[in-house]
Amino acid sequence: MGSCARHSALVRFVEQKGEELIKEYEEILVGKVVEEFLGTFVDYHVKADVRLSGGEVYETHYRWSSEEEDWEKKELEEDYETMEEYYRKMIIGKRIIKVTVGSERDDECYINAFVDDENHLEIPLFFDPESYWLEEDEQDNEL
Repeated sequence: MGSCARHSALVRFVEQKGEELIKEYEEILVGKVVEEFLGTFVDYHVKADVRLSGGEVYETHYRWSSEEEDWEKKELEEDYETMEEYYRKMIIGKRIIKVTVGSERDDECYINAFVDDENHLEIPLFFDPESYWLEEDEQDNEL
């Protein structure tokens, strides 16, 4: 889970770059079918790679993992539907109809690729606010 400073940086990034990212990922993702679930892996998040109809493979996040899951490197939480069950029921075989960008969790910025009004893939952008704002500050200093 992230810090308040990281969350603020994620929110600022979405405010500054969100529309640009939506346009970029609409061109890439909208209309593609989520064809294949490629297996769950655990490392801070419960996550999996999925293959789209164009052959592209994306890492997607489902939820934060527990300490025990991180230690065991597998999904253990019995209170949740497994990622594979959820994806097979709600995601696989469906077409991506829209994308949004957000930082709903305080640790990462995501492209949300919706397959209907409620269900979506969370594709992490692997945004690093420290290096992003450092680069921006360096560019400002060069002016």
